[in-house]
Amino acid sequence: MNWRIKCILFFVIICNNLHAQSDSTIWFEKQIYQAGSIDELKQWIIRKYYYVKQQGNFALALSTLQRINEPMQLESEKDFFMIERGVCSYLCGKFADAEFEFNRVYQELDSSHHKQVLGFLILSLIEQRKYKQALPIALNWARINNIDSTAIKQLFKLPLKRKFKTEVKAEGLSTFLPGTGQIYVGEFTHGTINAFIILSGLAWGGYNVLNGYYATGIFTGFLFSYSFYSGGINYAISKVDKRNKVIQEKLNVPIRNLVIQAETQKKPIE
Repeated sequence: MNWRIKCILFFVIICNNLHAQSDSTIWFEKQIYQAGSIDELKQWIIRKYYYVKQQGNFALALSTLQRINEPMQLESEKDFFMIERGVCSYLCGKFADAEFEFNRVYQELDSSHHKQVLGFLILSLIEQRKYKQALPIALNWARINNIDSTAIKQLFKLPLKRKFKTEVKAEGLSTFLPGTGQIYVGEFTHGTINAFIILSGLAWGGYNVLNGYYATGIFTGFLFSYSFYSGGINYAISKVDKRNKVIQEKLNVPIRNLVIQAETQKKPIE
């Protein structure tokens, strides 16, 4: 089959799937709108929630579930809504919201619910680099799942010691010593070249000014240097978060793998 035909067929299939999902979502909204009571309304919202969650649209699933406010919830449903909101928040990348929901379960509900949320709470905290807060929870999680606490402490040893880059320091270094901000965030070559260009521009500008070529000195020397100077500051700041995420991912992988593996196995409490 010609590749062009394959592309067209693939595009048609994707469009049909999106159209089907859209039609289903509209149908659910129609049922929600026509609900005759609070209980019926809640049931249709939950059905829509499960449908969009199954489709992998966790952002829509979360916003759908949030339509059921606390006055609409029975006391027996409280844990379900908190856990589900936390899971969807985590899958959406809203780690602070996920932490809030899982912490509510951890603080407000009895210990029988803890096993359901501790793993997610640990993952939500380490994604925010809250390793000090995550460690005692991880130790409790290890006790519940019969995991050696020494292994947990070892996994958290490096993250607890690690100091992440800061935008304030990157900006300060680049401001007072051009190029050092980039070197600070791991861009040694970029920082060195940036410093060289700035110094060269200043030297060229000064040379022209001293020789009476003021316009040339200002525009091709000083202003040229300033553009690289300000650009270097912005570049250093922009690289801080990227650099931190690389470091954070390396630190989080062993912890994440252990938690996911243990949760997947669903080890019983002895």
